Order: sequence, then structure tokens, then C-alpha cells
Amino acid sequence: MRRPSGRLITTFIFSLVLGYYLSWQFVVNVLGVTMEQFGTVTLTVVAILVAMLFIFILDRPLHLRAFDWPEQKQEEPGQPKYVGLKVSSFVVAIVVAIAGFASLIPQVESPAPQALEISGDLSGEELAALGEEVVQSAEAGCLACHAIGREGLRAPDLAGIGGRATTRVAGLSAEEYLFQSIEEPCTFVVEGYDCIMPVILARTLGPAKVTAVVAYLESLGGEITVSLSAEDAASETADTGGAAGIAGATTEEIMTNAGCIACHKLDAIGAVGALGPDLSAVGARLSPDEIRRSILDPDAVIAEACPTGPCTPGLMPKTLGDQLSGAQLETLVTFLSELK
Repeated sequence: MRRPSGRLITTFIFSLVLGYYLSWQFVVNVLGVTMEQFGTVTLTVVAILVAMLFIFILDRPLHLRAFDWPEQKQEEPGQPKYVGLKVSSFVVAIVVAIAGFASLIPQVESPAPQALEISGDLSGEELAALGEEVVQSAEAGCLACHAIGREGLRAPDLAGIGGRATTRVAGLSAEEYLFQSIEEPCTFVVEGYDCIMPVILARTLGPAKVTAVVAYLESLGGEITVSLSAEDAASETADTGGAAGIAGATTEEIMTNAGCIACHKLDAIGAVGALGPDLSAVGARLSPDEIRRSILDPDAVIAEACPTGPCTPGLMPKTLGDQLSGAQLETLVTFLSELK
């Protein structure tokens, strides 16, 4: 049998590499999804199809003969010489080998959010216990800045907040004060601290979890007065956890609604946050892929320096990937990557 020509092998390898690159660009920049979501095996299959398309297009101009049908051996009449078929089989064998290898690469999986049983018949203590679980979760991210029993990294100690809240603002009960502090975090700012709490926290958690958090905070030195209505309990779904999307189409709208400007400085839109890294020239430090990864997986790479000292993992919400649409994500990535 005639072995595959060097021209065919070279063309196939080049086409496969180009197929991977074009497929990856399409997935990330057009579809707006991460490679963790799309999957290595799926990308490999798409790349192989693109590579085969290239070979089909280049077959005649380059005389590859990758798709030739059987030819007759001249020295042995009657014995078919399957040149094109054997060459095509060789190409298919390489494709199968690459796909098999790709299937062995571990896929990054995101665990499903833990289902919380929320109903309207919870006692105050049960609601507070649920609220404690929410406060300690990565979804809320409260303990990234606050602490209980000691001063928090960037925010006040929550120990005894239930008792202090009763006298914090005249005319407001502890329950009203705590709800307003979560829903409108910049309304009441403790002296000596900045307003860095995300303004979307209440929308992210949903009414049932916010109520549970208030019950837990009331239990810290005070009396639990809040209760969960059947309507709020019914609005909570186990698969979404009450998470809501982020509104906005322009960069400034998205970053404002997502709470970015509370932590980051960004001269282009007048943001003066002093907690996270300065983003005013982030495009000179990070590539678009690195910026995208930092939004979707904020703890993947931690910046070396923040305005108040070394940057700390866990400060940036890990739920932005679920809340931002593909268009919103790419709007942010494009804007930030152009800041040099």
C-alpha cells in the first residue's frame, strides 16, 4: 500500500491546529461560554470537523488525494489497491486517537448548588439556623469581609449586631434596620468603614434567604422577630437559590448593578472603590482571556497588591458567571481589555 504523503500529513496537522484555534475563538468570543462549560471533548469534535472541511477544500488544489476511490494495481491485475481509502482510514485513525486522548483529560465540573429546604412554617430558631448557613456560604460571601467575634477583614464584627441594631437608627426596629442594610447597603455605613457591600446581594439571594439572614443577625444579641411568609418561601426554588440576573447593557450600568464600582477603581467610568485592584489600566496587565477568567473564577488568579495591602481570596462574588449574560460578559471583557 502507498503510505500517506508528507503533504497530506502536514496539511492534516495544520488543519487540526487551525480547527482548534477557530473553534476555541468561536466558543469563547461568539457563544460567550467558558471552556469548562463547553468541554474539551466537544471542542475536539468540532475542531476535527473543521479540520476535515479544510482538507476537503484543499484536497484538489494541493493534490492530496485524501478522498480518492480504489485504484487497480498495475503489477497484479484484478487486485484492488485502495490508495485513497487507506489514506482516509489513516486520517480517521489519527482523529480517533486524538479524540480518545482528549476524553481522558479531566473536565472541570461545577458542583450543583446545595438545595435548601425553605418553607413558611420554620420557627425563628430554624430560620436563624438557615440564615447562618447562608452567611457562611460562598454564594453570599459575607465572611469575606465581616467576621463574628472579631473585627472583619474589611467590614464590622457582626457579633451582637441583633442587640446593637435596636438603637442604631431612631425610629427603625432592628428588623427594619437589618433589612435595609442588606437591600440598600450604603444607607447605613458604620463609622470607620467604606461602603463596599454589593448592592445586588438582596437580588442574588432572593427574599427567602434575605429573611433568613435577618433572622440570624437578630439572633446575635437580640430577639428574633422576623418570620418567613408563605409567598416568599414559595418564591425560593432549589435549583436557582433565588439568584437573579444583573440588569444593564452598557459597561457602566453592568458594573454599577454588579457592585464592581464599590470595590474597584476605574477612571474611565469614575469609580473610586478602594478594596480590589485598580482596573484603570487592566488591559495592559491581563489578556482578554485572563480578564474573562477573573470574572468567572475570581480566585483562579489573585492580584498581588490591592489598595489596602495584599489582595485576599474570596472577596469577589463567585456567582457573576451565573448572573451575567454572554453579551454582558463580553461587553465587560472588551471594555476592560482596551484599557491600556
